[in-house]
Amino acid sequence: MNQQVKIRLGLMMFLNYVIWGAWYVTIGTWLSAARHFTGQQVGLVYGTTAVGAIVAPFFVGLIADKFFATEKLLAALHFVGGLLLFAASRQQSFFAVYSLMLLHCLCYMPTLALTNSLSFRLIHNPGKEFGPIRVMGTIGWIFIGLVVGKLGLEATPMPLMLGGGASMLMTVYSTGMRRAEMCNLKVEDIDNERMLIHIRQGKNRRDRAVPLSPILLETLREYWRWMRPKTYLFPGTINGLRADKPITPKVLWEACREAAQRAGITKAVRPHLLRHSFATHLVEGGADLPTVQALLGHADLKPTSIYLHMSERHLRAAGTPIDKAEFTDPGQVKRSRRLHKK
Repeated sequence: MNQQVKIRLGLMMFLNYVIWGAWYVTIGTWLSAARHFTGQQVGLVYGTTAVGAIVAPFFVGLIADKFFATEKLLAALHFVGGLLLFAASRQQSFFAVYSLMLLHCLCYMPTLALTNSLSFRLIHNPGKEFGPIRVMGTIGWIFIGLVVGKLGLEATPMPLMLGGGASMLMTVYSTGMRRAEMCNLKVEDIDNERMLIHIRQGKNRRDRAVPLSPILLETLREYWRWMRPKTYLFPGTINGLRADKPITPKVLWEACREAAQRAGITKAVRPHLLRHSFATHLVEGGADLPTVQALLGHADLKPTSIYLHMSERHLRAAGTPIDKAEFTDPGQVKRSRRLHKK
C-alpha cells in the first residue's frame, strides 16, 4: 500500500481517538469540581458513551450501507459531534450537559466502526497493515490524556473544546472542504428545502453545493437555538468575546500542526493535506473524476486528474497490453535440448 495512504489513515485514527480521549478521563473532575455535580450525575454523564455504543451503530450502519458513502457520513458525524462538544463545554446545568453529551456520543460512537471499515477498504493485507494504522488511535488517546494532565486542564472545560477542535479537523478530512470555506459558512447557506449546504465564493470565486443530511440539519437547528449566530454559522471572537465575524483559518491550521506533532509525523502536515486525502480516498473507492472535481470545486479537470496517479486501485486495474494478447500455450511448444544446425 502507498506510504502516503498509510500516513493518512494513521492520522485519521489518531484524530478519531484524540476526540474521545480528550474528555473522557477528565470530565468527571470538571463536572464535580467546577459544576458541582453529584456522583450520580457524573456517572450518568459517563454512561452516555454506553448508550451511544449500543444504540447508534444499528441505525448509522444501515445509513452507511444503503444511503451514504462512509466518508460523507464520517464528515457529518464529526461535524455535528464537534459542535455538541463545544456547546457542552459552556453549559451549567446537569440536564443541558447530559443531553448534549448523549447526542455527541450518538454521533461519535459509530465513527469507531466507520474508520475501521474505511481502513480495511483501502489496505491490501489487513493482517499485516491494519495493526500499525490502528495503534495510532491508541497513541492519540494516550497522548491527549498526557497533554491535558501536563497542562492542568482536568477541572476546566478545555478538554471538551480540544475534542471539538479534533472533530472539526475530521470534518475537513471527510468533506474535502477548504478550511477558509468552512470558516466562512453563513447561516443562510444552510438550505433546508433542497437539503444542500451552499459553499459560496470558494477558490476562483466559484460557488458549489454539497449534500445536507437530515441528521445534520436537525443538529444544526439545535446548535442555532443555543448559539444564535447572526451572520456566520461559526462566529469568531474579538478580545476573547464572541463577535459576528468568521473564525480564522489559523485555528484549523494550528490544530492540524499540533495533531501531526503529537502523532510523531515529521513531515509538514496542513489542513489542505486532509483535502488531498479526501480526494484520494474517493478515487480509491471508485468515484469518477467529474464527481471528485465537483466536490472539490475545481474549475478544470486537470488538477483533479492528479489523484489518478496517486490511486493504486487505478494502477492495478490498468494492467498491461500483454494481459489481453493471445499466445500459444507454453505447454504445447516442442522442447529440445539439441542444437539445431544452420
